Amino acid sequence: MSLIEQILDENSFVEQGGRILDAFIRSGYGTINSRLVYIYEQTGYVTVNHAEKIQKVYDKALVYGAPVIAVLNSSGMRLDDGLTGLNAYSKIFTNQAKAHGKVSQIAVVEGDALGACAVIAALSDFVITSEKSRIFLQSPDILKNPSKNVYTHIVAKDLSESVKKLMSFIPSNANSLEHYSECADDLNRESNLTEKSTVCEIIQEIADGREFIRLLPKFGEGVETALAKLSGMTVGIVAAYDALTVLGIKKIGHIIKYCSNFRVPIIFINDNLTYGSESDDALMLYDIANLIGEINDAKVGKILLATKNVQGSLYAALNNKYLDIDVSYAWENACFSLFDETGGQKITGGTHSYTAHNAAELGFVDDIIDVTSTRKRLIAALEMIFIKNVNY
Repeated sequence: MSLIEQILDENSFVEQGGRILDAFIRSGYGTINSRLVYIYEQTGYVTVNHAEKIQKVYDKALVYGAPVIAVLNSSGMRLDDGLTGLNAYSKIFTNQAKAHGKVSQIAVVEGDALGACAVIAALSDFVITSEKSRIFLQSPDILKNPSKNVYTHIVAKDLSESVKKLMSFIPSNANSLEHYSECADDLNRESNLTEKSTVCEIIQEIADGREFIRLLPKFGEGVETALAKLSGMTVGIVAAYDALTVLGIKKIGHIIKYCSNFRVPIIFINDNLTYGSESDDALMLYDIANLIGEINDAKVGKILLATKNVQGSLYAALNNKYLDIDVSYAWENACFSLFDETGGQKITGGTHSYTAHNAAELGFVDDIIDVTSTRKRLIAALEMIFIKNVNY
């Protein structure tokens, strides 16, 4: 059984686009838990004719508002095809760009995604791989130090089950509400958290059924991004837990763009928001400026939770209720400082710190919440801003 049949509901796959001999391309549509999806499988080189077959997948997906799943296992174009082969891939890239922000796109890398095929993966909203999958823009044979796959949203033991799980969290298209579901978990369940809990523990405790999908685990240190459900509502989560890096900022930007495009509310958890000492200051400045714009442009519901330390200008950039944040919370032990300890001593002889109560008295935090009530307070805020997401 091919991966297409494993991903889709039994006997639901219908092939479309004509049969091309030795094409290494299968395309068509089917269902996942009765939801319509368009899907294609590339297991070899791509020609112009193959690209036209794939183009029909995107055309139909846009008409019916269905997500597109690309199953990839290819070393790229056939060298004998020359520029013709590159133009075939260019057609696919254009189709993906036209569908961006309109329908969800998932790339499943079953084996290799090399050369131009790697770009198909990178243009997708989510990339799912196995431990053995390889994604390289250039052939690993010519790279001096080929790195491990870092641009992978989900590393799966079972590719088909991972796709099905992801589909239960994401909308089909920008106008869909299919990602809202009934919640079997207790909405008032106490969160088994302490002030020393890690961000992954926080995400797990607030999520329905304590279940969430961790995204880009090997990309952008210092930040966790995830999808979870609270009261049956899918939310994107950005959790900063260590020194922020340029790649960490890009990681944040990725989930913000997706959530903004598909009307998914965002929860920001700032556990330890600081600058990295080895960060390139010029690149950080440029990327933070872009990120501020992306946060403000995202007209979905946004909730902010400060749990531990927030320092310096990152407070103004990423932990401020004036960034069009709907609700701003803090734990009792949260601390806001103008400098880190080293920088503060060098510049002024102190960190100039403010407690959560100081911030609340100044109106910069809406409320100080008990650690164990985190889940129910976030759910209450999400239900309040639900209409914002529906009307966006």
